[in-house]
Amino acid sequence: MKRIASSIILILFLLFSSCEFNQSIHTDFLTGATSRGNGISCEHVDIIINEKIETRNTFTFGENVVIYFYQMDGFEQFEGKIFSGLSLTILNSKNDTLVNYLDLLSENEEGLDYQDSSITASFNVISKSEENEELKLYIKIWDKKGEGTFDYTLPFYIKQNEFLEVETSGLEFDQVYLWNKTKKIVIVDNILNSEDETQIFFNGIRGFTEKEGMVYPKFQIEIIDNNENIVISSENLLSKFEQTGIVLADFENNPVFATFSFVDGQIYNPVKMKVMISDINSEKFIKLTTDLEINQN
Repeated sequence: MKRIASSIILILFLLFSSCEFNQSIHTDFLTGATSRGNGISCEHVDIIINEKIETRNTFTFGENVVIYFYQMDGFEQFEGKIFSGLSLTILNSKNDTLVNYLDLLSENEEGLDYQDSSITASFNVISKSEENEELKLYIKIWDKKGEGTFDYTLPFYIKQNEFLEVETSGLEFDQVYLWNKTKKIVIVDNILNSEDETQIFFNGIRGFTEKEGMVYPKFQIEIIDNNENIVISSENLLSKFEQTGIVLADFENNPVFATFSFVDGQIYNPVKMKVMISDINSEKFIKLTTDLEINQN
């Protein structure tokens, strides 16, 4: 009886060890990221921004973040190919879903090369969040031809662009950012290209004085170069609404933006941009200032 019991204990131990071997849990103490492999393993995971490996979990609004999973293993192979699923979800601190992609590889019917079985997932940091709010990124990789899975979780934070200085009095907003309309990307530094159209966006502006369901905003913009030349100037881009006003709900639920470009004449860097959004019926305002460098090709 003692020999039988010993044999049973040994078999159970071997089975338990085998299960543990097929599972892996890793925590990155620099970023707070955790990964769990169940049948699928990954050599290591990197966060890449602007082609540079980062060890931070605070991202600037508009940055493109790439999560790179190197040398994944454990997939069922078919003629040198593996067939992976890849989902990406972002939740806010209230567990509301901000971003949800069920399978970013759904159109890849030919599979991935097993010899180069690294997988990437990326997202643009444009989710709405409160100041210092922790968001969570969830990525799941699974074997469409087998049972293996790999889960990755990253807590992260969003900060506004530091080169945009904003002062407010009585008005609030969710985000302000520069947008390259030509390339369709958020501008995350103070360098603009003269041949590209640029837009400045204010999202979620609120706090205006309401009169019979209408608000009366003023939108000023001025850009002056280093030789005091006026490059762009407008006293009120919303002048056609000065008398009629804008429906409050329409104003608060849509972005306020201006489009500009630098195509004519010599510009002396740096240029100073000043943008003011104010309430005609009160002293409330949002003022943005920044120094920009214009690349002139």
